[in-house]
Amino acid sequence: MNKIAGVRKNIKLSAHFFTNWQKRVGPTIPTPELIWEIITDPGVVIVECGKAFRLSDGSIYNTLTRIWNPALQMIISIDNIKNVAVSVITPTGLKN
Repeated sequence: MNKIAGVRKNIKLSAHFFTNWQKRVGPTIPTPELIWEIITDPGVVIVECGKAFRLSDGSIYNTLTRIWNPALQMIISIDNIKNVAVSVITPTGLKN
């Protein structure tokens, strides 16, 4: 599988994603390969598929793809236009 919900396999990870991961998941920094494994796990649920919109002023606005991995209890948000993981949410992270 090379694509899921518009996200391509060669995903990048943003600085914001790293910060959120360390706060909400743990100190070990994940690799793009690990994130790909998490979001392509057979049990994942695609909560929202990101889309790009052209606004009336001609600028582009895009929404994020959100993928829930129930086994790991996390939602990963991805900008599928830029192919960048931008955030991770966990039950512990929601309490902070």
